[in-house]
Amino acid sequence: MTFVSAAHSYSVQTYEEAKFKIVRRKGFSTVRPTDSNILTGLILFTLPSPPISSQNLKTITIEFSSQGARVDTLDLFFAQKRVYKDDSLQHANTFTHPVDSPVRHNGKGIALEVGVIFDGINSGIDIQSVSLGFE
Repeated sequence: MTFVSAAHSYSVQTYEEAKFKIVRRKGFSTVRPTDSNILTGLILFTLPSPPISSQNLKTITIEFSSQGARVDTLDLFFAQKRVYKDDSLQHANTFTHPVDSPVRHNGKGIALEVGVIFDGINSGIDIQSVSLGFE
């Protein structure tokens, strides 16, 4: 049985050093840089844990559109332990990323760090949701 753990874009957070502004809108959140010298950084989502019957991670999906921005990296954590990483992705809109290596949920809290690259200060990314597919 497949289980999808999802988070709406309203839950998006950023680290202070990223220098990004998050504007929550009806149905999505827009992330934009605030400093033309800092055009890369991480945004963070927390997601609910899957049921015990569906513990094996199969996919990571990010629903978004962009204007001069790309998703470059994915880092998945169960509590403070990184369990999956992929980089050099260069996605400019919605994608589903297959997780081929075995990643089994361990009952800990889930966080997804998404690395973004902006082309300039007027670039932005409109995020609708993120989700993890478990079997």
